[in-house]
Amino acid sequence: MLYHLTRPSVGIAELARVLRPDGLAVFSTNGRADKAELAALWTESLTRVGVVPPPFSGGTAGFDLEDAGLLASHFTSVEVRDLRAVTAVPDVAPMVAYVDSCRATYEPMLPAGVAWADFLTKATAVIAERVAAEGAFVLTGHTGLILCRHPT
Repeated sequence: MLYHLTRPSVGIAELARVLRPDGLAVFSTNGRADKAELAALWTESLTRVGVVPPPFSGGTAGFDLEDAGLLASHFTSVEVRDLRAVTAVPDVAPMVAYVDSCRATYEPMLPAGVAWADFLTKATAVIAERVAAEGAFVLTGHTGLILCRHPT
């Protein structure tokens, strides 16, 4: 999860340095479009709060699946394995609990003056409307593994 690092390139270089010649480095991360429905939920909820929504960042801006090419300068083999899934959440409460569990990531992105409770109230309404209209709140997942061998 290189996106946790301030400078992913430093972590990549260090891992390549210590990896045995026959070793395998495995990185897991999200794709840029992972759970894009959360970005739409963010935008709609904040619009209902009455503010202009700032851009949504899902938390992997430092390194995501599409950045796998950055590993090529440190490893002779870089293989991306995409993992895609669709999750339909038919009940409001688990979806709201999931959004609330992301508070540490999302709350700092809220516009000044917007309380988490206000955002979550509007998000709950959006989720409930979606479940009522479509039978579920659907999340489209795109994650993956990046397999790297033989440091150069």
